[in-house]
Amino acid sequence: MERKYEGTLTTGEAMTICGLPHPIIIKWFDNGFIQGFRVGGQKSRRIYIKSFLEFLKKNNIPYRSLY
Repeated sequence: MERKYEGTLTTGEAMTICGLPHPIIIKWFDNGFIQGFRVGGQKSRRIYIKSFLEFLKKNNIPYRSLY
């Protein structure tokens, strides 16, 4: 499957990777802890994979492989 926004994750994908609840991922995004952008009329968020993984590593949060 081709990704529309290459190098990004949805908040749902990010949630699956780190195993934390969806509202936590949204809070990190909204507070600027992880970088990304909004799509679809300001509702959907896309998180840059690099930013997300750096944040997880910096804060010693365990996560699953992306692949």
